[in-house]
Amino acid sequence: MLAMAILGFLLAQEFDLDILLKQLEDESPRVRELAAATLVREGRKFEDRLKSKLGSASPELKARLEPVIKDIIRARVLPPVRKVTLEARDERLRDVVDRFDSQVGWQVHGTSEFNDFKVSVRVKDATPLEALDALCRSAGIDFELESGGYFDESKRYVTPPLPVIRLQKASAVRPSQATVGHFRVLVEHVALTRWTRFSHEGAGGTVGLRVQWTPEFYPTQVLLQIKSVVDDRGRTLHEPKSWMKQVYGKSPGQEGPNWSPANWDLLFPESDAKIIGSIKGKGWVHCVTDRKYIEFEDGEKCVGKVVEYDGISARLKDFKREGDMLHVDLEYWGGKRTPTPLIAGGAGIRSLSEVELTSNEGAFPARSGTQREVYQKIGGHSTPVRLFRIEQMDPGRSVKGLRLFVDATVIEDTFEFELKDIPLPK
Repeated sequence: MLAMAILGFLLAQEFDLDILLKQLEDESPRVRELAAATLVREGRKFEDRLKSKLGSASPELKARLEPVIKDIIRARVLPPVRKVTLEARDERLRDVVDRFDSQVGWQVHGTSEFNDFKVSVRVKDATPLEALDALCRSAGIDFELESGGYFDESKRYVTPPLPVIRLQKASAVRPSQATVGHFRVLVEHVALTRWTRFSHEGAGGTVGLRVQWTPEFYPTQVLLQIKSVVDDRGRTLHEPKSWMKQVYGKSPGQEGPNWSPANWDLLFPESDAKIIGSIKGKGWVHCVTDRKYIEFEDGEKCVGKVVEYDGISARLKDFKREGDMLHVDLEYWGGKRTPTPLIAGGAGIRSLSEVELTSNEGAFPARSGTQREVYQKIGGHSTPVRLFRIEQMDPGRSVKGLRLFVDATVIEDTFEFELKDIPLPK
């Protein structure tokens, strides 16, 4: 009864942050749970103020505040998947799309060409992508997800992207695809080849996959891994051990993100195989929500200096000019993450994401790359140290130092997918 009374009080009142913070320190676990749930639910209202309270909070309150803030960030960056219910029998596509819009809040573009198409569809408590897929299949068309969004440096969080869904004519062979929560995985291509090199013959193939996502969030990186590929008789077409491959992401020094399908090798199918029966895999999604930078303000005077930020340490080994060429050697180590973030989801990864040079004219990207990783004795422990080398033309520009950007808060999530009935090339 006490818990119900407290819950009724929390739901009825205008939420006061100071009261909720006191309830987070209450002796009753149930009171603390209800206060934490309220803070997460009202997260957009309280997020900045909660972050400002961390510095002065007692150790006990800080330990309870940190997971609340992480849950608020997670709910903002990876919102819960909405549910859609649609029922139509031989209705105009435009009318059914309007009902879809009213439930999901996305704008669907390109409908004018298909306004008078008739559709019949029945889905209940489906994800938006499942409902959209069923709608397009009934109409004999297809759709593209043109997800927007960007990282706002001034506000330090991911801004909501513009929702853009575009209807289009279906290709001659509709790509095999799977929709899972926020994600849509598509088969980009399947290729098979045979070759003869002198006395040796061989055969093999590749399969390419790409990923799209709903407009509610903006990932920083998407990785895929194939677990199995089998033909229509269950025979394997893929070696079981395969690496994760990036299908979307931004590399250090790169001006824009890289969209590209990832390709995996296939074993050449038996002559009686008609289709790829199943491709099973897993996806990893990273969303950067906060970035900091650590800086060497005067490179030539900072050689040998170590700078730190929350578990990341960096040492400037060399900073010199030879004519118009600038040479910089940098090494860094450390970084920490939440336990098993790729399994349970989490926040709090610390990793170096980008390096830029600074001059009197402002900052500009540094062309850099990881040379190698070595183990060094640091603080009595053998620690992996990554070595960077920057070699860049510096004509007429006075480069003074460099900044190392740190992904200070990263939300990670995973999803599993299965693609079925993929045609094999003839």
